[in-house]
Amino acid sequence: MFRVTKLMVTGFIVLSLTGCLSSSRVELNRAKELLMEKKPTEAVALYEKIIEREAKKSIFGQESAELIEAALEAAQIQQYELKNFKRALSHLQLIIQQSRNSHQRRAAQQRVAMLYLNDLQDFDRAIAEFSKLLSLPKSPAEEIDWRHQLARAYYYKGDYTQALIEIEQQLKLEKLSREDRYKSKLLEANVLVAAKDHERASKVMTQMIQDEPERAEQDQIHLMLAVSYEERREFLQAIAVLESIQDRDPRKAFIEEKIRSLRERQSQQPGARGFRK
Repeated sequence: MFRVTKLMVTGFIVLSLTGCLSSSRVELNRAKELLMEKKPTEAVALYEKIIEREAKKSIFGQESAELIEAALEAAQIQQYELKNFKRALSHLQLIIQQSRNSHQRRAAQQRVAMLYLNDLQDFDRAIAEFSKLLSLPKSPAEEIDWRHQLARAYYYKGDYTQALIEIEQQLKLEKLSREDRYKSKLLEANVLVAAKDHERASKVMTQMIQDEPERAEQDQIHLMLAVSYEERREFLQAIAVLESIQDRDPRKAFIEEKIRSLRERQSQQPGARGFRK
């Protein structure tokens, strides 16, 4: 009798789990339809219903593919559609806790770090999350990206010294692509300008213009460089930089007015005899 009862209970558990699985799969499909119908609020509510149900399976030590799928989709909607970043975080953290797939956990961890950095702008937490990622085994590409994001977090926090240390570390990494190097130098230039170290900033930007002239012009590095020269009262250098792009820049009138202002300031310097073109 005991054996029969045990079998019945086991059978009931299996049937219950199978039923949940079937129900969850149906609801996953329905949630996708709702999203296609531009109903993100209804879709995410259904995903979260699936998450709540499937989470109970952890009692039996089972991994639920439906829970992970629902959590991924819910995080996507909460972050990008509804801008509910804290709910998105909770779903991503659930994936980190529940998924047995190391790549899936790593991807979720990276999304958590980026969410703190870009969306919540909690730079201390972003620093902690990227530091955690950097402590893991990683590919060269991952280390390059994560260290760049860590430098950004320090920059936005206002810790320019540590931001520059991270940038220096990144620039030493092997397999640093031309694009990655340019992005790092651009961040370095911004950090130095923010730190009011215009001498070093000028050197970095001058090198950027030499190495990547077209890209530097697109990113308005010449204007940044002119500002750095102006801050150092090196008006002739600032004028020369602006004149080099004067005929190509779409804001020609602004550039011309800036050059005129710089000439006026130069003419007022001690020892100047009225600067003229």
